[in-house]
Amino acid sequence: MKINKLLYLILALPALFAACSKTVYDQETRPYTDIISFYIEGQVAGKQQLQGVISNDSIVVYWNPEIAQPSNIVPTIQLAAGASISPASGTSVAFSNDTKYTVTAENGDTKEYTLRIKTNRELPILTAVVASFDNIFPIEEYYWRITPNSQATSGVFFNMLGEYFLATGNKEDIKVYMQRLHDGYEVDLAIDQASISNTSLKVELPKFSNQLDTGRHRIWVQVGDLVSESKDIFMRTPSLQQVTTVEGQLKERGTPVHAGQNVTINYKYVDQLEGAITRYYDAHNLHSILLSARRLERIDTTINPRTGRPQYTNVFKDETFHISEFEATNTEIKFKLPAGFDGFVGGYIRLGQLLYNFINAEGIWTHLSSGGATQYGQAILFDNSFQYAPDPVTGRLSIQTTIVSANAQ
Repeated sequence: MKINKLLYLILALPALFAACSKTVYDQETRPYTDIISFYIEGQVAGKQQLQGVISNDSIVVYWNPEIAQPSNIVPTIQLAAGASISPASGTSVAFSNDTKYTVTAENGDTKEYTLRIKTNRELPILTAVVASFDNIFPIEEYYWRITPNSQATSGVFFNMLGEYFLATGNKEDIKVYMQRLHDGYEVDLAIDQASISNTSLKVELPKFSNQLDTGRHRIWVQVGDLVSESKDIFMRTPSLQQVTTVEGQLKERGTPVHAGQNVTINYKYVDQLEGAITRYYDAHNLHSILLSARRLERIDTTINPRTGRPQYTNVFKDETFHISEFEATNTEIKFKLPAGFDGFVGGYIRLGQLLYNFINAEGIWTHLSSGGATQYGQAILFDNSFQYAPDPVTGRLSIQTTIVSANAQ
């Protein structure tokens, strides 16, 4: 029996030594040089805790461009098992692209990491185009305004509202484009650099010219290689009320006229922009002629209580006639005076205007702007309201006035 126990002990010794040898292997040093996490604690970049992104040998920190960067940070760093880092976790370091960390594995291997600071790369978002920051109703329809030749820029601004306009942190990276949809013509809009923030900016429209046109346009913001979604705006024709673009007068000026008589308006276009405006207001687009007649009904006389002298007040009858039947070229318009002029015998033709059609945002040719006003395609040819007013005592008209007489027929 004793011999059997001794033999069993001798046979177990190799297994015992093998077990001891495996335990020693488990305690060998580890080769890990990984940074598991990198956090900046405290109120930074608008967050309680900002996490760095570990990418190969870089620690990338994305920073909000609207918040000033600190000169130093105190990061909390978690490492792989057995590793150490220099500078150590919790040590103040420069918040700079020059800051480097060295991770040393338990077995002595090392790996160097470099801090990389990048601004947020969110896509810019264009939420609205408005006339002003005080008027936040989105613009869907606008019209080209005419700027005097003496003025270097248009002075007409749009305001862009959105987010992440400073996605790269550099104002020079921001561009705003306006594209005409029917032919793709594109304009780079000038940006007011002082107006730029992460959520708004102001752009100036170009001065109107023959290169620009009416119709639907698309506007968008581009920041570096990041492009926002676009907004559509319909640009109407320039308003004829902004500049004197049509001049004319009745051929019969200074002679009596009557209802039913054929008359002629001689006129011409005067365009300070080499035809850029009047291309929209030729004879083919003429909708109607507006003639205003005036007749003196009576002269009221009162005595000035201070001076004792008489004061005279003219009381007029006025009416505007819309004449839609005519023959027109780009130099003259022929039409018949309406029957209603019979009510203005002894009076005169006070005002002559032309009313043109234009294409609205729905693609319809019309003479009416939004709300029914007739202002955008309306041009005054002549206005005799004051120059040829009746004499306050006699009521007689100047010989230069187109006087309305009784119909000889």
